[in-house]
Amino acid sequence: MSRKQLTAKQHTFLQFLAEHVRKQKVWPTYREIVDEFGYRSPNSVTQNLQALAKKGYLTRDQNGYRLIGQRAGLQPGGFPVQGVIEDGAFEVSLSIDEITLKDLFPGLDKTFAIALNGEAVRGIDHAGHGYLLLQEGTVGDGHISAVLHHGTVALCRVYEDEGGLRLQHVDGTESWVENAHGSVKLLGRYAGHINQQGLFRAAGAVYMGHPLNGETVTTT
Repeated sequence: MSRKQLTAKQHTFLQFLAEHVRKQKVWPTYREIVDEFGYRSPNSVTQNLQALAKKGYLTRDQNGYRLIGQRAGLQPGGFPVQGVIEDGAFEVSLSIDEITLKDLFPGLDKTFAIALNGEAVRGIDHAGHGYLLLQEGTVGDGHISAVLHHGTVALCRVYEDEGGLRLQHVDGTESWVENAHGSVKLLGRYAGHINQQGLFRAAGAVYMGHPLNGETVTTT
């Protein structure tokens, strides 16, 4: 069903329904809607529900009205969950569930981006353009991190060693760098990267099975 444009009041009404379901996990009662908008009669609630259903934003079954799809045409905050596959069958979802950046990045409040601007990063394929997504916090103990050394950025597991750092690269090699004069800068823990193909949450070694996962490496 194609959706028709909403009036300002209908949009506000729909937004209330969507946010109520999102927060309370249940459909609002007539009384809650009346109290929210100060209607004099429950008939006003019925009229608005019928109008939204007619315009394709709500559906109605034996259990009452339901939102169609995620947030029913409101400004999305993530990826809408519009279906579910269960027992080998696909079923359309009428919930307003969505996958947000918070789901993709549990440490979203500590996640930041660095623009690459043509700079290569050892360990990922980004064609010299895109963004490196990093997280603040302690780096070390085998975390995959972005390391800046002699003007080159590399993704590698970082291990603190006496007088320096042991870096385990995604291509299976290992190196040791002295950090006595601050020649190495740890930019942050790796959270993902963005290139022209989209968003990626893992460095190349995770897919390629390189020793970044803790296997024996060749020292260089």
